[in-house]
Amino acid sequence: MLQNVSLRFLRHLAKDNLKETALSKLKHWTKQFSSNKVLEPETSAALIVAHALNKKMFVELDSHEKQQPLTHQQIKLIDNLARKRLQKIPIQYIIKEWDFSGLTLKMRPPVFIPRPETEDLVQFVSDEILTNSATSVLHLLEVGCGSGAISLAVIKSEKIKSNKTDINFTCIDCNQSAVNLTKENMMLVDVNQTKMQAIHTDIALLPTNQMFDGIVSNPPYIPSKEMGDLQAEIYQNESHLALHGGYDGLDVVRKILDASKSVLKPGGWIWLEVDDSHPKIIPNILPEQFAFVEMREDIFGNPRFVKIIKKS
Repeated sequence: MLQNVSLRFLRHLAKDNLKETALSKLKHWTKQFSSNKVLEPETSAALIVAHALNKKMFVELDSHEKQQPLTHQQIKLIDNLARKRLQKIPIQYIIKEWDFSGLTLKMRPPVFIPRPETEDLVQFVSDEILTNSATSVLHLLEVGCGSGAISLAVIKSEKIKSNKTDINFTCIDCNQSAVNLTKENMMLVDVNQTKMQAIHTDIALLPTNQMFDGIVSNPPYIPSKEMGDLQAEIYQNESHLALHGGYDGLDVVRKILDASKSVLKPGGWIWLEVDDSHPKIIPNILPEQFAFVEMREDIFGNPRFVKIIKKS
């Protein structure tokens, strides 16, 4: 009888020792992701484990939380999310949110996922707005709003809020899914329709009865010949409407410039994020009403942002 009790105790002890923890799951899935060539394996595993434990980052877990045995539900959730990552689904779509310029926004496929370098575009546009802060109200247009990240980040920028600059964004996208997500994110970060409107339309179809003081866009700019070089998780998951810019990548930029003849006020500005091959090309395709002002590099040192003005 004593021997049976001892065996049961040893089995119970062994079972306890096999209980999985946040740390063991992090190590396990980092190894799995690495061996399956998933991008940023440790970061992916850390975000998934943290998300399952209602944290934003793994480092937010204290030592006890990292070592504490996980519940069956937590283990199941981590494994289900991790298997999606093995299929090369972007982590932003898996955890259904992402941080951009200080905001936590909802993310949903196939809407374009905002990249870190685009946060610089938010700063350039915010600075541009402040130089025109004497104007009573600035009417701005974002072309290709995606998740609404750029306009929302500008509106919520500390620079803009502290200056109490009165701005109104009209945000358009030809993808209805993007417009729907933008509206959800507006509600999420408490931006009402007096500050921002999201409309499902193409810039070529914009009515000309409203003129804008400035235009911002991170348009689809990847040239046709480079689409096949995209990472599998981008090519297979994100909308090609937000990626493919036509033969030379400038199809939508040309549409923006053409529409701006009618909808941009004289003296108005355009800030664009473009392919690193475009800053040398754009000055040569500008209509006569426009002037190329400057190019700025992104956080990786690539020529990425251009400013254009409409001549007065």
